Amino acid sequence: MKKKFLLIPVIFIFIGGFFLYKNSSEQKSIKYLEKGNKFLKSKKYIEAILEYQKAIPLKPSKKISAELHYNIATSCLALAQYSSAITEYKKVVSEYKESPFAEDAQFITAMIFDERLGNKKRAKQEFKFYLDSFPKAKYSFEAKRKLLEK
Repeated sequence: MKKKFLLIPVIFIFIGGFFLYKNSSEQKSIKYLEKGNKFLKSKKYIEAILEYQKAIPLKPSKKISAELHYNIATSCLALAQYSSAITEYKKVVSEYKESPFAEDAQFITAMIFDERLGNKKRAKQEFKFYLDSFPKAKYSFEAKRKLLEK
């Protein structure tokens, strides 16, 4: 009987420690995100990417992770690293579809193929995917217009 009573506090300590660790990890991720955002705002894109990448191994919440990947993509786009930007934007769309960043990430991906890479065929596929994935898309008029171009 005494062993059961001793086991209960140990379980609570373990669970409490896990939540403290997770909370601490989340707070560190947020600090890296905020520092990266300052670099992004001041157009120091490489520094921004490095800060964002420090947060990813900490396994932050989906909300923070989506923003990290979106901001890495945006920084890569500003550096004309289109392949990396597409990879990160696609990660936002596939892994964090419910995120407020997902719709913009898909639209920007299509625009990169269209305007930066000149790959009209792939751009049309991406615009179609955008319209199919986001029925109430805020850029639906522009996406439909792009689909009608030759």
